[in-house]
Amino acid sequence: MNSKQIILVDIDNSISATNEKLKEVVPGFTTERYPFPFPPHFFEESSIFDDVKPVKGAMEKLKEWHDKGHFIYYVTARDSSSFHRTVRWLKKHGFPSSLVICSKNKQRVASIIGATIAVDDAPNEIEQLKSVVARVLVPAHDYNKQYENRFFNWSDVAI
Repeated sequence: MNSKQIILVDIDNSISATNEKLKEVVPGFTTERYPFPFPPHFFEESSIFDDVKPVKGAMEKLKEWHDKGHFIYYVTARDSSSFHRTVRWLKKHGFPSSLVICSKNKQRVASIIGATIAVDDAPNEIEQLKSVVARVLVPAHDYNKQYENRFFNWSDVAI
């Protein structure tokens, strides 16, 4: 595509390897059970996001898209109390600077910003985003095998 795209990018398990960190710190955590039953307020009270590693190749691909003039919006279902922590994490790992939006309704955000493409791993989000954007790119995980446009490596993703 030659035209400039507006890309909604999820953070957890799309560009950050959150599941890998959860496997280290949460007894019994598995990606085969989705969604996993976390204790109430687990993410709001945890510093888990600080130590999560980026998904290999994600930063480089987003920089490539940004440098080509595409618009990137980081949209996460994280609680708004994680906003500053999220911005620091993106900066620390060299992701292109852009707007970060914490929202439990990514479909609405995608509609408001006029997103043409979305990147998300979560089945509930993928289902909702499919009705708003032209294409949802899906980082491959055990729990999203049924979706089109899955990818295993960021280097293989083209828009």
